[in-house]
Amino acid sequence: MRTATGRRIFYDESGTGPPILLIPGLGGYRRGCLIWLVEALASRFRVVAMDNRDAGESEPETAYYGLEDLAGDAAALLDALGIDRTCVVAHSMGSAIALRLALDQPVRLDRLVLVSPCVGGESEHRAGEPLPPPAAWWFDDPVERQRRSLPIVLGRDYRARMSAADEAAIVDLERGNRITWAGMMRREAAAAGDDEVLRRLAEIRMPTLVIHGDADVPVPLDQAKAVAAGIPGARLIVLPGVGHRPWVERPEATIGAILAFLREAGDRPPSSS
Repeated sequence: MRTATGRRIFYDESGTGPPILLIPGLGGYRRGCLIWLVEALASRFRVVAMDNRDAGESEPETAYYGLEDLAGDAAALLDALGIDRTCVVAHSMGSAIALRLALDQPVRLDRLVLVSPCVGGESEHRAGEPLPPPAAWWFDDPVERQRRSLPIVLGRDYRARMSAADEAAIVDLERGNRITWAGMMRREAAAAGDDEVLRRLAEIRMPTLVIHGDADVPVPLDQAKAVAAGIPGARLIVLPGVGHRPWVERPEATIGAILAFLREAGDRPPSSS
């Protein structure tokens, strides 16, 4: 869909039922391995999976932006699809976007699921700073980049039992991800606003579930604990030996927990046209 400012937002819809908005992480792609989570949820829900600015199939940006802009993109997509109220499932930096959306437009959100939430902490880059050189794992080809990043994003236990076919299934899904290194850094700069979200966690009033692996390298467990402790009534599930992608490493436990949490709302769909 195209926003009022001309920006294109890429999204996919799967399934029928109460709506769920799926927000990917820092360099996440809606058709990457997140698609396995989409497929599992689509058996009971209408799942809308989006690409954020500068990621997935989105065109590269030229100017810097903030979390409020990324949350605004999500709200614009909901408007275009006629969804007045939804549950949100978000991964990594997508959790910061989801929380900002919950703060800016609380009436739009029914429940929050934050998987491996990256909210707060030091940013590698801020707007106005010189662009840093690419990280050691960075490669322009998205498939090779994904291959290089697996030791970072997947827990050691899963990697020890992962077959060549498992690896190929994960990395091949990234072929359509057009994010650039400059785009990654613009998104890092947007994440620099996370501290405000952390300070306002007590304002989040919708039921919230946090899922995190204790072997997560990009986002230490302490960050998830801080997010869960700051949101009134939030629940925290810690998966032993799991890295940054719990739905890949422990799909039954992760998806089972999400479905159980969402079912607590009953079969009444959130208001949508």
